[in-house]
Amino acid sequence: MKILFAGGDVGGARCLTPVAEACIAAGMDVRLVDHGAVKAEWRGDAARLVPADSVADPDCLVFSSSVADGYALALARAMAGRGVPVIHLLDHWSSYRARMLTDGGELFQPTIYTALDERARREALADGISVESLLVVGQPALHDLAVRAEDAPCAVPPRVLFVGEPVLRDQGGDDSYPLFRGYTEFDAIDWFAGAIASADVTVLLLPHPRQPAGELLAAWRKAGHGVAAELAAPSRRGRDHFGEIEGVAGMASMLLYEGWLYGLPVLSVQPLRRRPYLDCLAGRKGAWLVDHPAQLDVAAAGWLRALRDPVRSGEAFEERQRHVEAPGTMVEVIRNCVSGGSK
Repeated sequence: MKILFAGGDVGGARCLTPVAEACIAAGMDVRLVDHGAVKAEWRGDAARLVPADSVADPDCLVFSSSVADGYALALARAMAGRGVPVIHLLDHWSSYRARMLTDGGELFQPTIYTALDERARREALADGISVESLLVVGQPALHDLAVRAEDAPCAVPPRVLFVGEPVLRDQGGDDSYPLFRGYTEFDAIDWFAGAIASADVTVLLLPHPRQPAGELLAAWRKAGHGVAAELAAPSRRGRDHFGEIEGVAGMASMLLYEGWLYGLPVLSVQPLRRRPYLDCLAGRKGAWLVDHPAQLDVAAAGWLRALRDPVRSGEAFEERQRHVEAPGTMVEVIRNCVSGGSK
């Protein structure tokens, strides 16, 4: 059974690689297209990487999506046109429909469109994804996420990680941009830094993988109310910092959700947020979502208290288990897809 994997963005590539590894362990013939971040994230045999211009038709294509890089989607569309079953692997709660349009074609409906959870399945369905294709499998990139030890020492003052995103560059800064979130990173930094200006915490800044460190640092210097902050040490993955901090803050990065699963208190600051799909942390124990000024002081105070007295969440344990099982679940999904089964 020949299985081909293709992606572009870092988040999607990190979903693909553990599934590819599980398929190899199950005896499948796996190849990965050397495009985008796939090569950097692949830790297996380099001989399994194939150039984008010499891809042969597999028995099944598994691809991750992007709101900017249309390569994997274009490949999926071409494969589907030749009768190859195609599985889309979703890595976040956002842009369900837009991900199927980035190559400039009509809305693409893969054979299977995976979802992280029931919420993602419902939202993708409402966004125009076919109900016949939707399947909940979890998030494979989180299969090896550790859990915070109950007796983990806490630094004094607490160390917090602010996770950057190039929002202005990606979604624009006003209504002239169709995907405008209602805020930019400058707005989020302004609200967050203002709320913690008198708190005794150590702030570490973590740039997004596509964001130069200097860009985030400059944004903080401009909007950070003079609050001291320094760049976090370079690491392969943001989660590598979890054992060295007491809390996570940011906007809508997947890393905030990872921090919550790990057991850290999380503060999501999204000033005047307009996009409903960016609220995946809303209502979760140990997480605070702020999108209106009246919420800020109360949420920040609760988050700051939790830095010294973490809240354990049974909900996080249950969700983590689904993600742990995701690579194995995907192996069975691929087998069924190739054999002609529906799901």
